[in-house]
Amino acid sequence: MDSYFDDHSKQLDDLRRKGLLCDVELCCEIKEEGLTFPIHRAVMAGCSPYFRALFTYTKSHEKKTIIKIPGISDRILKEIVEFAYTGKVRVDEQNVESLLSAADMLHVMGVLRACSDFLMANLSVENCIGIYKFATFYNSTKLASHTRHYILKYFVDVAQSSTEFLHLQASELKGICSDDEVNVRQEEDVAKAIFRWVAFDGGLRRQYLCGLLPCIRFGYIPMEFFLEHISKHPFVVGREDCQSILKGAWDIIQVIQTDGISFIEVGNAYVRPRVPNDILFVVGGWSSHGTTTSVETYDTRADRWYRVSESLPTPRAYHGVVTIDSRIYVIGGYDGIKYHNGMQYFDCVQEQWCESAPMYIPRCYVTVATLDGHIYACGGYDGRHRQNSAERYDPTSNQWLMIAPMGTKRSDASGSSLNGLLFVVGGFDGHNCLETAETYNPKTDQWTTIEAMSKRRSGLGVLTYKGEVYAAGGYDGTDRLESVEKYNRSTNSWAIETEMSVGRSNFAFEVIDDMMFIIGGYDGNSITSLVECYDVKTQTWYDASCLNGGTVLETP
Repeated sequence: MDSYFDDHSKQLDDLRRKGLLCDVELCCEIKEEGLTFPIHRAVMAGCSPYFRALFTYTKSHEKKTIIKIPGISDRILKEIVEFAYTGKVRVDEQNVESLLSAADMLHVMGVLRACSDFLMANLSVENCIGIYKFATFYNSTKLASHTRHYILKYFVDVAQSSTEFLHLQASELKGICSDDEVNVRQEEDVAKAIFRWVAFDGGLRRQYLCGLLPCIRFGYIPMEFFLEHISKHPFVVGREDCQSILKGAWDIIQVIQTDGISFIEVGNAYVRPRVPNDILFVVGGWSSHGTTTSVETYDTRADRWYRVSESLPTPRAYHGVVTIDSRIYVIGGYDGIKYHNGMQYFDCVQEQWCESAPMYIPRCYVTVATLDGHIYACGGYDGRHRQNSAERYDPTSNQWLMIAPMGTKRSDASGSSLNGLLFVVGGFDGHNCLETAETYNPKTDQWTTIEAMSKRRSGLGVLTYKGEVYAAGGYDGTDRLESVEKYNRSTNSWAIETEMSVGRSNFAFEVIDDMMFIIGGYDGNSITSLVECYDVKTQTWYDASCLNGGTVLETP
């Protein structure tokens, strides 16, 4: 059917190009290329309500053979006419603004969508504010919403380096800085952004500072930063209006320092937390009472763990967990009695658990990862044998497919993806803990051995961060390890990173807010609830709040 309509469109476009059966000619006020456009009224009317009204409801145009289109150039009209006949439009950096403006005026929705998609795909820290203003002006709801979310998500980078940020109106800056969804790891970044904006034109903008200060959630500002960088700032010193705001903020900070945030009146804007940009889930695992159904989430802003009421339908440990879109998939594992091949997912939008197609093979201690929208399950233990088999799940068809087996049998390994390859690292082959690693190329359905790690690691954690694969902790056959190393694909080599504070295995390992979190696990003596996070820039580990209960966990 599609080919029929494609051929039909080609025939109509051929008639237009040859000037056959055309019943009107369009021209423009702005002649950049000196073009006119013989067209068929019916085709253009079918493309746009503007042309439909022009050709059917405007009697003065019924008998005209030439109609002038105001406000746009012949170069832009050419793109719109070709879209009407072919359904295709050329959008680039040079024409996108003019094309979107013309499509808005002429109500050509297909071209509007193409321009919006182009701008969304090319958002950057430098241009996002300009695109947001442009989208708002033309009432492009989807583009404006997407761009605003981008500004909030990358607020720190935008505030620090965007020239467009410095040219915001005071009301626009206030709207952004007061938004609960501003993505900042520390509230000081909001204060710095406001003072940077004011400093760009201090003589004029100091008058707006009192209206901007309440945007700062002072309850999350460290006392030292408040005293040194806010209360003593030249823009607020000697100003009674600003000082009255800061006095109220200082009272809040002192109460929090002595009694904690819970003693502040509910609803106080200074202590309302920002909405986290990402949420970390930990699902199932071992607790002191055995396999568990518990699910917890972590709020990086408040450094707190929360129990989730929608727990796993059945207990599960040594399973795999991944996310695709708004679904959290739980794969394989062990419930204390049975080794599972089943897979369930939690729909975060519908807030319910659902069943998916089962794997071909039960897999406990399974390695899972996502690559190009597919889920991979590799190796593991089926209750009798360590596996080197692997399979791939397609969410669109809800089907598993067996792929080439790994070169080595591995259970209790871990994996991640990078640059179109799947990495499976470490594990246990039934006799020894492994330091070896291999990659899978889905285009060739082949596994390739890469350089081995410096340590044998079973029950390790593996993740990809900024183009490198990190391997942390694990069991070497004798001890639980504190060591961490990272793999560089270009050099095919591993390099040592800063050690964790606690050696552990079978823990959760994930990146959130540009920090690597290691959660729970087994420390060689007992199940632990300890959580620590790693800042790659400073190569430093920090303690974070403990889980509500010690557990050997998996994270999405």
